[in-house]
Amino acid sequence: MKSEYPTIIIGSGPTGLSAAYHLDEDYLILERDSRIGGLNKSVYIDGFTFDYAGHIMFTGDDYARAIFDRLLTDPKTGAKNVHYQARQAWCYQKGVHTLYPFQANTYGLPQEIVQECIVGLARAYLKNGDRPVSDYANFHEWMWGTYGDGICKHFMDPYNRKLWKIDLREMSHEWLSGRVPMPAIEEIILGAIRPGKADMGPNAYFGYPLRGGYQALVDGWVHLLGQDAIDSIRTDSEVVEVDLKNRSVRCANGDEWGYRRLVTTMPLPELVRRIRNCPSDVRAAGESLRHTSIQCVFIGSRPNRMEHYHWIYYPEPEVFFHRIFVQGNASPFNQPEGCSNYIAEISYYGKPVPKDEAIERTIESMIRVGRLHPDDEILVADMVLMPYAYVIPQHHKDAAVQLIKEFLQQHDVITIGRFGEWSYYNTDHAILAGKRAAEMVKELREREKPARTTVPLAPLGRKAAEDSVALAATGKV
Repeated sequence: MKSEYPTIIIGSGPTGLSAAYHLDEDYLILERDSRIGGLNKSVYIDGFTFDYAGHIMFTGDDYARAIFDRLLTDPKTGAKNVHYQARQAWCYQKGVHTLYPFQANTYGLPQEIVQECIVGLARAYLKNGDRPVSDYANFHEWMWGTYGDGICKHFMDPYNRKLWKIDLREMSHEWLSGRVPMPAIEEIILGAIRPGKADMGPNAYFGYPLRGGYQALVDGWVHLLGQDAIDSIRTDSEVVEVDLKNRSVRCANGDEWGYRRLVTTMPLPELVRRIRNCPSDVRAAGESLRHTSIQCVFIGSRPNRMEHYHWIYYPEPEVFFHRIFVQGNASPFNQPEGCSNYIAEISYYGKPVPKDEAIERTIESMIRVGRLHPDDEILVADMVLMPYAYVIPQHHKDAAVQLIKEFLQQHDVITIGRFGEWSYYNTDHAILAGKRAAEMVKELREREKPARTTVPLAPLGRKAAEDSVALAATGKV
């Protein structure tokens, strides 16, 4: 294998694999883990399939939709390995399941809570009307100013504090568009007096691999890239140093690689720590960015108690997890017949809860909310950690990311993807980001080519011009 490549890609998640697919030159992918795929990996245990947190496929982009189709189409038979379905997302509080989003579906809750939610909404609307999101100072202010005391008290505030592990006043509102359903006030009122709408939001209809879990998308990239490209992926190769001056990277296993251009999906705080002689302001910008981590507890049990849910949100603090992804309802092939398959997501900042304790508390909470019964047979209980899960949209985030990007661009380094751009990306965004990175590589390569120039005739000097005029006057030219 060569020791220098035109382009090195750090990270083999969907962004890195997409970048490789869209490149038209030799590359090397360096992956820290022993398997490629990033957060798109799946785990297979005793007939159960568990993803690294709940993942689904949805997009409004035609190109990303076409890539999804290619990833999940058998190249030999043309068979489609995908299952499309209408979303069944719910919220659970006060012992009651209500449709998601909570703010438009309070029907079924105790009457006093429904009343509190609608009265609070009315007061907020009378005070703020249709005030645009951009007018609010932060996420907390927008939430309370838009939905009022009741909805925020019973769901929005406790759930978001449970998920983000940060004072919500420290979060901007720039991430809300396309993420948090914003029903009209009429829909909120109707959802309080009768069963509401189940199809709000961009992921109301989604796709999921029929077999193989979300890992099937990673396997699809392997088919698209081909064996020659797969040979250009090095796993167990954590990059521990980036030398911008000499254009090289060094891995924890001792390998060193040279590059002309570098594409990195590494989380920005990790990247700035690894850049040799990184300027202090760039390092400080990276270190200032915060994120939440997720520990996923996998529970496989018997009998089947999954009912019709795809995922359920749990705002109440006495419930250990903030969300359960009912993986067995995403595809019937994710578990043995007659069994239940759950992924419980627990957000943390700093140190996670130890594995045995996390599993025990998950099972206790699942019994509390009715996902398990005390006498159910637990067939699988395991856990994985996702140290980087959600980037936090702090007020200064955009300025910090821009500072880092501008510095790296001077050295032909492209930082891209959810953690490379510090943005709330779904899988379709990651695919498009990889394509964008490949296009940026091509632009850099074009700039490297020597410019075509034509050599002009040298102009005559003053003396030569005078001699030329004199010669012309003699008629001898």
